Amino acid sequence: MSNKEQVVHCPYCGTEMQLYYEQSVHSDCEYVAYRCPKCFTESPMKMVDYLEPVDKARNEAYISAITRWKEPNRILTIAEIKTYNGFVWCENIYGNAFSPAYVENQKLYVDNAVDEIEEEAIDSYGIVWRCWLRKPSEKERESVCWKKKK
Repeated sequence: MSNKEQVVHCPYCGTEMQLYYEQSVHSDCEYVAYRCPKCFTESPMKMVDYLEPVDKARNEAYISAITRWKEPNRILTIAEIKTYNGFVWCENIYGNAFSPAYVENQKLYVDNAVDEIEEEAIDSYGIVWRCWLRKPSEKERESVCWKKKK
């Protein structure tokens, strides 16, 4: 990456993504992409054309990674969490848990634990815990109030 290029950040956790090369298991192709070392999210892969310089594929991978559209960050609704499959960023009202998580089939995988998204968890969503689409900034976190207990 040249000094003029922006650093590629993971759209989910904000960690700096790293360029990597991968050899295809099924063919003699090589691919270039950016990967997050924290949550392993990958940018779109670009195939290395052996008739072209490797820098061409690297530049295409960089452009794909840096120009991905990002939906504005927001707190997901409990209905979205119940049907969501993918990475989210969780926090609790006490401020001691703030980390990336993975949601799949109504299960929340966070900090080496698996939690079922059941009635008790649903009832406390937005009051005690909540999930963001991506890692929120301090300004984003402070701008969205917690719900009050009914």
